[in-house]
Amino acid sequence: MASKGYSSPQRQGRGTQRDNKDKKPRLTHFLCLPLINQTSIPQLVSSLAGFKASMPLIPPNVPAHVAAAAQLPDVPLVPDGAFRPLGTLHLTLGVMRLPTRERLDEALNFLQSLDLESMLREVEAEAGLILSNTERTTSTTTETTTRLPPASAGPLQPLSISLTSLSAIPSARAATVLHAEPVDPTSRLYPFSVKLREKFIEAGFMECEMIKDPKWRKGKAGAALDAEGDGYDNPTPTRQAADISVNVEQGEISDAETSKSSNISQPMIPRPLLLHATVVNTIYLGKRRQRGGKDKGKKETYKFDARQLLGRYKNYSASGGGGDGNEGPGNLEAHEGLLHTQEREKFPFIWARDIPLDRLCICEMGAKPVPYDETKGGPVLGEKYAAVGERILDFASGGREIDDEEEGGVKIT
Repeated sequence: MASKGYSSPQRQGRGTQRDNKDKKPRLTHFLCLPLINQTSIPQLVSSLAGFKASMPLIPPNVPAHVAAAAQLPDVPLVPDGAFRPLGTLHLTLGVMRLPTRERLDEALNFLQSLDLESMLREVEAEAGLILSNTERTTSTTTETTTRLPPASAGPLQPLSISLTSLSAIPSARAATVLHAEPVDPTSRLYPFSVKLREKFIEAGFMECEMIKDPKWRKGKAGAALDAEGDGYDNPTPTRQAADISVNVEQGEISDAETSKSSNISQPMIPRPLLLHATVVNTIYLGKRRQRGGKDKGKKETYKFDARQLLGRYKNYSASGGGGDGNEGPGNLEAHEGLLHTQEREKFPFIWARDIPLDRLCICEMGAKPVPYDETKGGPVLGEKYAAVGERILDFASGGREIDDEEEGGVKIT
């Protein structure tokens, strides 16, 4: 008679086969808009260098008496290894599991089949329709209709963004990620990106991540509590959305992280798209013992208090006498010196202006080192993600090849 709790080899085998069958392949690729080109490189080199140089200092993560006895100097709030290399900056549109060459080829063919120009014209037409409806509902005397040019009219304006501000994930008090926000003056980038993501999801190539519906509340008391907060740590739909997406380029996000809590009564919704450029991610530091943690022996992802940084970079102050939000990191100290003597006006910090979005790429997970080629005068990109397929977003000329020289001597794709 089998002893209690005994599991036969046959049963064990069936269970293992079932577990392997239920487990999804790992994430392998992602769809993105790279941010590195001839226009952005010199601006970002300057901004990121100033950002690192202005990092606040904190005591080393050792007992105070040890630091005093050894006369250990203070250390930067964000360790050097958490800063993302220049060549990796991009806007992620979604992640994919393409475990076989056949599956990858299908996704690449799908990318090439998309009529990107028509999609962007649809975005402009829909924006014109929204504007028309808004004007009809707000006008009490006349009915006006303002529409964008029809889809067949003239060349499309290129997509271009400025990279601004600074936000923390999952919270300002215990941040693991800092990211900048793309700002498109034409308001086309976000709806265009959503359309692209929807196309890849509908075709079965892209993951449709689910999160708890942040608008769902159990009664009025919960809704009232949700309206309160300090402006940084009150979770928002986009912050919850980004909690997963910021780390996907490593290809190590587990299925549990994208579907956890799905067995509770709170409804789940598709993750809203959060367009962001990650500048700091402490996951690359590995696990370490946390300062002041309850379990001193436990190692976890490094967290830090980012409130001081957000105060300076999210909406930093410029003097009322002429600040226009154009100042770089090197001028922040001078602005702060006027804090108590002049009336201040807040502006988002600008990392780089007028960055052309000239490519749509499918990239492999995991950034690779980029050698510095001094013979071509190329910048130190550090690392980049390998693009296995791309579309040139040159709507005016219908697409063109980009020379290596245009990227400062290093071909980004």
